[in-house]
Amino acid sequence: MGVVKNLSNFFTEDYDKKLNPQFEKLAKDFISDKKPVLLFCIAPLLATKLYPKGTLVTIGNNEELSKSIDNYGLQHIPCSSEDLVFDKENNLITSPAYMLAQSILEAEKGISRSIHKLTSLL
Repeated sequence: MGVVKNLSNFFTEDYDKKLNPQFEKLAKDFISDKKPVLLFCIAPLLATKLYPKGTLVTIGNNEELSKSIDNYGLQHIPCSSEDLVFDKENNLITSPAYMLAQSILEAEKGISRSIHKLTSLL
């Protein structure tokens, strides 16, 4: 939750959701350069303010957050903590990690798969 709390107001504002302006500029520059991005756990919520409609992301299977992502125009894909979702068009990798994992070993599987995917794109 720390990344979302520190880089946005998503948990303090009901209607006017915004990203930290410095982070937003840096992230949009990174994305416009087609660099691969990897977001874990709840951090894919930040993608709702950075990526175009239809972008594929996951935070696992949390129904409320999934609907929120879909309402922003991104496409939430349910998956386990041991897996990932890759949006090839936008070079975005997301994995639920601790949104679902019951242990560090369980989270490690999805995190490792995501890192391997990221390194294959570099």
